[in-house]
Amino acid sequence: GNFSLFVVGDHVNADDTGPESLEEFLARIDFQVRFVLSVRPDARFLVWYQQYPTLAFSKAYPDELGQVEDTDQGWAHKIPGYSYGSEIWSRQCERSIRKFFKECFARPYGDRIVGFMPGFGNYGENNYGHIDGKYYLSPHDFSPAMSNFFRKWLLREYGGDVAAFDAAWGRTGFDFAHAQVPAMLQRS
Repeated sequence: GNFSLFVVGDHVNADDTGPESLEEFLARIDFQVRFVLSVRPDARFLVWYQQYPTLAFSKAYPDELGQVEDTDQGWAHKIPGYSYGSEIWSRQCERSIRKFFKECFARPYGDRIVGFMPGFGNYGENNYGHIDGKYYLSPHDFSPAMSNFFRKWLLREYGGDVAAFDAAWGRTGFDFAHAQVPAMLQRS
């Protein structure tokens, strides 16, 4: 049938330790939904949620944060952004999302939710804007977490075959264990 579709949502911390807990997030969603239903009783909802790390995460897992090429330049944002290569961040997000979905569907309006719109990073755009430096933008991540992710990707991509890697990258004597994310000037 026909119905009105509304987007409701806000940001929430993946590790549930920051200024916005899951309970506070759900209270804001509840308010938005009640308001919409008071005007449009037939409404259905897309729930938008944006996950980002807290200062507690950045202090506990410094190697899991994105790292710009020039580490002396500082961060553009108060809380440094997570690395997309971070397995710890990924696990925390997965746990948070599972809990979030369960809580949303348990709400009185749970049967009116038709979808979810996840967002990550500073503005929920799923891009590297969350690791911008203070003086320039850097879409590249040189963190230990990303280096580890890159090494694992290389091993999968080339099946551990150093000769295949050397041929593809035009190098010799490569070692998967010590591979580094290429610097911006090395990329073509």
